[in-house]
Amino acid sequence: MAARATPARVRIAADGSDAARGRLTRAGRAPIGDIATGAGCAGTPPCQSSPTRAPPWRRAHPRRPSPSVPSACTGTDLLPVEANLPAVNAATLCLVNRGRAAHGLGALADQPQLDQAALRHGQDMIARSYFDHQGPAGDTPFTRIRDSGFIPAGATSFEVGENIAWGTGVQATPSQIVAAWIASPEHLANILDANYVYSGISVEPSVPAALSAGSLGATVTQDFGVASGS
Repeated sequence: MAARATPARVRIAADGSDAARGRLTRAGRAPIGDIATGAGCAGTPPCQSSPTRAPPWRRAHPRRPSPSVPSACTGTDLLPVEANLPAVNAATLCLVNRGRAAHGLGALADQPQLDQAALRHGQDMIARSYFDHQGPAGDTPFTRIRDSGFIPAGATSFEVGENIAWGTGVQATPSQIVAAWIASPEHLANILDANYVYSGISVEPSVPAALSAGSLGATVTQDFGVASGS
């Protein structure tokens, strides 16, 4: 019996990357949301969002050696399932780093605390069936990354940001998720932020129930950061 095809959709949202420099305190939170654009979002793939952005907190940071970028990324067309998540995570970071390399930027290094912040958010979006940078409890990329311990106590400078996406069917593969981010100026701004040194990625092999219409897919969170002492 032939496999039954299902519509593939992707939605993305970004938080971070343009605002006040040299301030460690929060400058206020801008509205964060994910607004579907185009009538085709009801069913014609791909469905993308027009994200809003919140101010980050940043100033000059010392540069650190960047990891090398492979000449080719493997696993980029994997459909995420529990058994292959390490390979999917690695493929997603590899594609992001190749995008940075194409613009003369160093590769981001995987960072365990950012991984935990991304995982926390990805799992929460699935458990509570929503898609947004701000959780129902009021948590934001900044608070999740702060609570992970990534920002050292007494840090004098830091910058953090976040990209999220969900997709169903073939749009859930690393190649399609990263392509959607790169095609969006807001998400690309996070990917190409020269200050960032570290990344944390979470891929959940499912989509918030309110959005999936029963289709299989994945929800992806990538957190970005740099901090003095990190």
